[in-house]
Amino acid sequence: MKVKYLLYLQAVNMAIGIPFLVFAPAMMASQYGITDFTPEFLLLFQNNGGYALLMGLVSWIAARMEDSPARRFIVLAFFLQNALQAAIFAVGAMNGSAMANSFLYIHGFFALAFGFFAFIKRGA
Repeated sequence: MKVKYLLYLQAVNMAIGIPFLVFAPAMMASQYGITDFTPEFLLLFQNNGGYALLMGLVSWIAARMEDSPARRFIVLAFFLQNALQAAIFAVGAMNGSAMANSFLYIHGFFALAFGFFAFIKRGA
């Protein structure tokens, strides 16, 4: 597998959650078991949608780049981001959250894959 295809997969993964986070934050919050939320809390969910849009665009642009130091740093940044998110969702999964358990698998996969391309198979 080439890192280009992994970056495209990351972009698609980010694009899936964007409409839900931006346009239906109350529905997304209820998926996490949050039923009593303020407008500020919903704005936080919409802000995460903006973050997902940014990460998706960076992934898409990096997939179209030739191998360069900038692309390698983007891959390293995605490794760190997904490893941190996997650790956060691991805590949630240990507390019994089924939603966190599924996100743990997704971000764990991306952390392992980006780690492989960042440290083992550089410049692929």
